[in-house]
Amino acid sequence: MITKKPPKTPPAKKASGNIDKLKKKIKDLEQLVQERTFEAKAISQQLINDIAGRKRVEEALRKSEDKYRSVLDNIGIGVSLISPEMEIIALNKQMRAWFPTINESKRPICYKSFNNPSRKTICTYCPTAKTLKDGLVHESITQTPFFDEIRNYRIVSTPLKDKEGKIIAAIEMVDDITEQKRAFDTILELNNSLVQFGPDPKKNIALLVKAAGLLLRGDCALYNRLQEDFLCTICDWNAPEDLQKKDKPRGHLCFDIISNADNTPQVVRNLQNSRYFRTDPNVKKFGLKTYIGHAVKLKNESIGSLCVVFTEDREFKPYELELLSILAKALSIEEEREMIKNSLSESEDRFNQITKISKEFIWDVNEKGLYTYASPAVENILGYKPEELVNKLHFYDIFPPEDKKRLMEEIFENIEKKVIFRRFVNKCLHKNGNIVILETNAVPIVNKNGGLLGYRGADTDITERNLQEESLKEAKEFAELLYRVIPSAIFTVDLDKKITNWNDKAAEITGYSLSDVLGKDCFMFAETPCRENCGLYDMDVEKPIMSRECVIIRKDGEKRVVIKNVDYLHDAKGKIIGGIESFEDITERKHAEERLKKAHDDLVQSEKLAALGRFSSSIAHEVKNPLGIIISGIEFLQRKMDKSDTETKTAILKVKEAALRASNTLEDLLKAARPSGLKIQKTSVSELIADPLSLLKYSLDAGGLKVKVDIEKNLYVEVDRSQLFQVLINIFVNSIEAMPNGGEINVRAYINKDELSLLGESQCVIEISDNGEGIPKDDLSKVFEPFYTTKTAKKGTGLGLPVAKMIIDKHKGSISIDSGPGKGTVVKIILPVPPA
Repeated sequence: MITKKPPKTPPAKKASGNIDKLKKKIKDLEQLVQERTFEAKAISQQLINDIAGRKRVEEALRKSEDKYRSVLDNIGIGVSLISPEMEIIALNKQMRAWFPTINESKRPICYKSFNNPSRKTICTYCPTAKTLKDGLVHESITQTPFFDEIRNYRIVSTPLKDKEGKIIAAIEMVDDITEQKRAFDTILELNNSLVQFGPDPKKNIALLVKAAGLLLRGDCALYNRLQEDFLCTICDWNAPEDLQKKDKPRGHLCFDIISNADNTPQVVRNLQNSRYFRTDPNVKKFGLKTYIGHAVKLKNESIGSLCVVFTEDREFKPYELELLSILAKALSIEEEREMIKNSLSESEDRFNQITKISKEFIWDVNEKGLYTYASPAVENILGYKPEELVNKLHFYDIFPPEDKKRLMEEIFENIEKKVIFRRFVNKCLHKNGNIVILETNAVPIVNKNGGLLGYRGADTDITERNLQEESLKEAKEFAELLYRVIPSAIFTVDLDKKITNWNDKAAEITGYSLSDVLGKDCFMFAETPCRENCGLYDMDVEKPIMSRECVIIRKDGEKRVVIKNVDYLHDAKGKIIGGIESFEDITERKHAEERLKKAHDDLVQSEKLAALGRFSSSIAHEVKNPLGIIISGIEFLQRKMDKSDTETKTAILKVKEAALRASNTLEDLLKAARPSGLKIQKTSVSELIADPLSLLKYSLDAGGLKVKVDIEKNLYVEVDRSQLFQVLINIFVNSIEAMPNGGEINVRAYINKDELSLLGESQCVIEISDNGEGIPKDDLSKVFEPFYTTKTAKKGTGLGLPVAKMIIDKHKGSISIDSGPGKGTVVKIILPVPPA
């Protein structure tokens, strides 16, 4: 086979091709250089960032280390770093405070440096040595010598390892628990002391005083107490033989503690320079420097002090102060136990004395009813001696045969329920066979779990009392029967005037039942005068109060007139325990008396008026006509006389006035003698009063008088309007004449159901009052008599008010006058109100 060689490339063309390849390689190389340069820049930037990050990390680590060291210096516990050779590498602030002489830069050995005096070998309990050996966490409480005392530290040792796990050091966490351990040991000692407590409070008090001295490591401990006027040492521990145990209290430290009665311990230091150096003889005598005391109380009253004294200066830890408080409170409890013990002893003595002299049979029985104790009184009551009952007889052995089964069932049913027996009456057989009635009071005796142990009680012989009670019961039943059927109303009250009893007649008269009034104030149905002045418990009012007239209000509101008798209620010893009242309803009798009196008065008045009528009629013709001629002649002379003759004119005028007055008097006589009939019509009270006031307006104004009118709306009466006008004119004129220097007239008109309510009618009341001169008491009873007047002869005839009364009486009403010198006058007219 022949191989064909390729044609040779010309040299120029070949060179040109190489140049192109070279350019391409250069270009590729430049591209590569750019890529490598970019990569180098990125790497460089990463290195720069890494370096900066490492610096930040290092700074953070440095700050973290500072913070860590700051924390270690302020955590309040000691921290130390110990090498495998037991060298001290580092200490925190607390450790340097505890051991200020150690210089950790010199790598001192721990067991030589932490103990004083220094140790030569590793401590047998050292947790750090164990940790450096086995790489585990160990804990231990040390007893480190520190000059003249032993310090207790709780040490927790933790291994510090490198990356390969090799132990390179141990970290000790150290806590000073010296005071805690002392407190624990003290509490343990206190507990040992309290364990020794027994039933005798005095021995327990001695143990508490001793414990105070030992636990507080004092020179002497005392319990001082105020007794009468002295401060006395009741109990002491390690006290000097020459200690004065009774002294006047003032000036002593303990006296001040007792007086202040604080609930906290009181500490006094530097006693040699205090005021107690002068006032408390023991301070100087025994060279005392420090005192700590606490008040001892009994039922919140400070009675003594528990104190410990020292011949050196002492400071006290909080647990020591708390310890003294506990001991003082325990001592208070023992004092209270002693008081209770003494009280129980006194109570036991008292009980024994009482049972010896008591008339009651006091006993105890067990749960089966067997007597376990019987007082001497049983012999007087049942004829048995105590020894014949105790542990020999049951309480039911002395029941009568006919009652035994019933009483046993009843009593044992209650015993199972642990019922308290109160005033349980039962019959028993006397040793001689007679029946004795006993009243039993008993309480159950139970154990701590509530189980019944028996009963304790007392029996009272009520045989005689029972007979008396039967008699009293019969007497009471008779009295109650009499109380119910007696025709008079009777009720009783206590010292507070509360109703305690109420018979049937009282209920009938008042309308109130016993349940309505029981426990209520007796004034609930009383009216004047009893409401204002009962007099029952008034020492100035003589008892019994007899035949006193009063008005009461029934339950339905009706008023009734009663006459009553009142007296005290006494107990058996004569002591006032309440009051008793009896009363009778005299309303109807009172009405009859009033009607009779009115009829009598009307008869007398009629007789007077009849006589007056006869007299008036007989002289009317003989007097009236001449008076008319005289008056006409005087009027003629007045017209004819010379006007300049004033003297004659005055004389004639006086003659005319006298003649007119005589004529008016004659007219009044005729009106009184021959009253006209009534023309009744329904009339407004407002108009009835307005008419006369309108007519008298000039006189009222001229006299400087004011008039006030107060009339209920829509108030009407049925009257003869002209005759009532005459009555009101008369009254208003009297008021005007009674106030010559001015004044005020008040007119009121109203419905008052209380007025004359005994007649069962509503009434219209017209009151006309003035503040004039008033009427003397002696004259007031005569103002309605004909021709009686307190006015001068020129102003009145004495017939106005009698005529007014006659008119009001014809209207079936009433008129009354209340007055007094200087008090003004009140005229009250009462008229019936027409039915609606």
